[in-house]
Amino acid sequence: MNPLINVTGRDKFGNGKGEMAIKVFSLIPVVNAGNNEKVNQATLQRYLAEIVWFPSAALSPYISWKPLNDNSAQATMDYNGTTGSGVFHFDLNGNFQKFVAMRYKDIKDTIPKEWTVSMIKSEIQNGIKIPVECEVSWLLENQDWRWLKLRVKNIQYNIK
Repeated sequence: MNPLINVTGRDKFGNGKGEMAIKVFSLIPVVNAGNNEKVNQATLQRYLAEIVWFPSAALSPYISWKPLNDNSAQATMDYNGTTGSGVFHFDLNGNFQKFVAMRYKDIKDTIPKEWTVSMIKSEIQNGIKIPVECEVSWLLENQDWRWLKLRVKNIQYNIK
């Protein structure tokens, strides 16, 4: 997209349902999707990827784990009728490297596409080692399309 255009977005998962909203200049809707099985699953998978910032969420009774090899495990989450999964990859020391899921990019998609969250840099914040720089990409027509580069500047846990 044109770097001069301000785009805001929200990807929400709650009570087993998902919503996606993207607006140009925070006013003009470009995407407004919800109440759809594909959106529900895609937002659940995004939630799964984000547990790297809240590691205790990995212990949720809604998430089951299946080891794939010494450095990866598949997480499957089933919550209020919505199920999704993805694979977490770790280095030899057990540090998060990437999360890969077959995810719907659009409600018009007939098959999901490979979606990857890759860790670029990690730090210890509030006593917990988390990724603080990540890139998010879709595999489209055998080519990665990086659509998001993010940086966590501050994270707080157990705020009263």
